[in-house]
Amino acid sequence: MKFKDDRLKQSFGVHEKAFVEGAAFLQYSGKKIELVQWTGPEQNAGPKPADIGTAHLAISVTDLKKAYTYFENIRGVTVRVFSPIGFFYITSPWGLEIQIVGTELPK
Repeated sequence: MKFKDDRLKQSFGVHEKAFVEGAAFLQYSGKKIELVQWTGPEQNAGPKPADIGTAHLAISVTDLKKAYTYFENIRGVTVRVFSPIGFFYITSPWGLEIQIVGTELPK
């Protein structure tokens, strides 16, 4: 999504030549999630999970093992090991940390 004016800079504080490469808008039970992939001249690799200012998104799933297998097969996604307390992390191709949490309590 590109605009001839600087509305993205004004709204999001991004470089004036930055643009939205892709976006997904999800809604479930009245809750909304927006995922945006930016492209711009000031991009750099995101912070590591323990760095100041880092953030992650957590998504709960009903079948943790099935989700793990699903993400293992997506090109560009890094999947980390299962936690014994019922979650695992992935890193998206653009660097977003996403925690996948099982809805079942660990046995």
